[in-house]
Amino acid sequence: MSLDHLSTELVDLRCPYCDASIHLIVDPTEDSQEYTEDCEVCCQPMVVFTEGDNIVRLAREDE
Repeated sequence: MSLDHLSTELVDLRCPYCDASIHLIVDPTEDSQEYTEDCEVCCQPMVVFTEGDNIVRLAREDE
């Protein structure tokens, strides 16, 4: 299986809970996504929203 077609980007963001600088790896080939990922610092669940043109937003899961 060739991995040449896979494309990911590293995005720098701030956790909506602890405000720590975090890094997420996103797939820019998808038009839009919504998924939950834990903060790498405080381990709180964040909702990750991606949209076209490499727009990435984070929200607290309890909002």
